[in-house]
Amino acid sequence: KMGIITFQFVNMSIASKLTMTQFISILLLLMPTSLLCSEETYPLPPPHEGEFPYRTLRNGDKLPLVGLGGCSGIRKKDVISALSTGYRHLDTAQAYVWGYREDEVGDAIVESEVNRGDIFLQSKIHPEDLGYEPTKEAVELSLNRLHVSKIDSMLLHKPRCWEGACSKKPKGTWQESWVALQEFYDSGTVGA
Repeated sequence: KMGIITFQFVNMSIASKLTMTQFISILLLLMPTSLLCSEETYPLPPPHEGEFPYRTLRNGDKLPLVGLGGCSGIRKKDVISALSTGYRHLDTAQAYVWGYREDEVGDAIVESEVNRGDIFLQSKIHPEDLGYEPTKEAVELSLNRLHVSKIDSMLLHKPRCWEGACSKKPKGTWQESWVALQEFYDSGTVGA
């Protein structure tokens, strides 16, 4: 039932050389639209008009194809600025040690003048929280930090822990986490 793929550039030196148009073009080429989206397509708006292209997911949610990633020191003021210029896709995570700040993203949403229903909010479960119960607790923690009753997309940040990535061993597996996320999806607490 659930299914959304995100593409992350591991080699940031490559990503930093791409223009936004090149990045969107690559994303659109790689995205299996028949699996993720309806057959509707939308023309790209001219740049810097506060509108961004999006895809409609099979569940009906609209996924903006341009968004603000919350890693590397993005703070509340940056999120508020992005929302005021038209961004409607916010990506964050629970991994504070990796530079994410879910609480500041949540505070920015509350303080902004943007309707929550117009924002596609995505977060990620830390690999330390793999397993059914830890994932249930982690989603509740994210809902509280973000000051929302629904997270539009909740991903597993990594399918396992490895040396240096985690300070503790997870209590379960990504498969058990998936079951918990499916339950949140079925209840409407997680959209994808």
